[in-house]
Amino acid sequence: MPAIEGVIISGGPFLRIKLISGKILTIARVKKLAFGDKVWICFNYTNMSVRDILTDYEYHELDKDEEVELGPEFDPETGIVEGIALNGSVFLSD
Repeated sequence: MPAIEGVIISGGPFLRIKLISGKILTIARVKKLAFGDKVWICFNYTNMSVRDILTDYEYHELDKDEEVELGPEFDPETGIVEGIALNGSVFLSD
């Protein structure tokens, strides 16, 4: 489920967050957030509760590309595929 965008409209021990749909949530303060901060609400629809509140920075950090480990490499000079050793056996890719 994608996170729901909102803005902090009131602080204190409880935060009031206005969602882009116009609904207003009141939840206990979990982070140092101030009036006007953009937040992203991760909502648990099964339990009908707020699972997490992400700041705008935290939410966009999740969107960044993660480095993916590539499989075995092919050496064009020798025509050999790099093998992977697992428990004394070598597995070659096609």
